[in-house]
Amino acid sequence: MVALKLSESTLIKALEVGDQFYISNSYMNLGWVKYELNHLTQAEKYLNIALDI
Repeated sequence: MVALKLSESTLIKALEVGDQFYISNSYMNLGWVKYELNHLTQAEKYLNIALDI
């Protein structure tokens, strides 16, 4: 899925530069992608990480 690959690559770049806004946004996007794929445990994990940032 394109959205998953794009979200993962964006997260990697955000982590490299340490940009908290984009790190949080990337985790949120990953959470929604996982939710749409019905991977609910992973979705909850990523969304909670986004909220904690």
